[in-house]
Amino acid sequence: MMMTIMHCGGQATTANQQALTAWLISLRGWHQVWLISQLVIIAPMLEELLFRGLLCRWFLGQHQRWQAIVSAGDFASVHEMRLSLSWLLYFGAGLILACLYQRQHDLRLNWVVHSLYNGLSLI
Repeated sequence: MMMTIMHCGGQATTANQQALTAWLISLRGWHQVWLISQLVIIAPMLEELLFRGLLCRWFLGQHQRWQAIVSAGDFASVHEMRLSLSWLLYFGAGLILACLYQRQHDLRLNWVVHSLYNGLSLI
């Protein structure tokens, strides 16, 4: 749904995604495999630990609305520095992941969803 909004706004992909795709294409062999594993396994795990685990669990306590908004805003700002359609895309993804964490209280599930999203975006 969010990608459809971007396409309607005249934007094919985010600047972050364009940079990662260009970097991935420039690599060969095990360098390419290493980057893919970082993007699909390591980065989602670290981001979930930081944005949902640390921010939602420790810093914001029981304030679920603030948990979702702050962690989604931080998530978006790490991926896109300026307010744009891309930032809103990442904010939306961050909200979805925050709500998933609030319902399930399981970072492993968030990690799997985030990993799948990153993996699909590389295709």
